Amino acid sequence: MIEQLRDQRGQAAVELLAALPLAAVVVACGWQLVIAGQSRWTAGEAARVAARTLDVETARSGRATALARARSAARRLLPTAMRAGSDLSATASGDVRLQVRTQLTPPFSTIFARGPRFTVRAGFR
Repeated sequence: MIEQLRDQRGQAAVELLAALPLAAVVVACGWQLVIAGQSRWTAGEAARVAARTLDVETARSGRATALARARSAARRLLPTAMRAGSDLSATASGDVRLQVRTQLTPPFSTIFARGPRFTVRAGFR
């Protein structure tokens, strides 16, 4: 009876050791989803600021200068890691489209060269 109890404790320890890497991967995936959500929200805010800047500056200084200032405003709001892959464009109606790359956390940053790219749109009326 005592030997049977020791065998069960040993099996539980082995099962726990086998489950720890899986738990670490699940936690890492969850954290990556949090980072992606935060990146999307930040990009949305940057796009809204860029759209407002474009609208205000177009009336003041012309379309080309306004677009340059809108790009600058959007990049200032983005974290440093997201600035490198960002691209801002505007339509004739004043809508802004901002493309950014999501930041990656380890172990994903070692597996993938770059994070997924997503686009947010904003307009100011």
